Amino acid sequence: MNYTVTQTHPEYNTKYSTEPTEFYRPWGWYEILYTGEDCQVKKIHINPGERPSYQFHYKRDELWQILSGEGRIIIDGNEGFCFPGDYYSIRATQRHTI
Repeated sequence: MNYTVTQTHPEYNTKYSTEPTEFYRPWGWYEILYTGEDCQVKKIHINPGERPSYQFHYKRDELWQILSGEGRIIIDGNEGFCFPGDYYSIRATQRHTI
């Protein structure tokens, strides 16, 4: 498991902690690449044949970029295929999975 060092960058007010930056789930794992005051960047690795739960968030929008692999994406019941280079903007309360 990877860890980051505790510090605050004075220019960007970015806080780092000694908490783990990789988190494992039944569908794969994700790593936290950046945490700021109003956003967080994660890289999600999904195992072949698996998918995260069909979920939504009350107060959080998400922006997804597909980096590699191909898959199926569902946003508010609309299903399609996704490919490297695709971007998806998911508003708060929209149900989604990939």
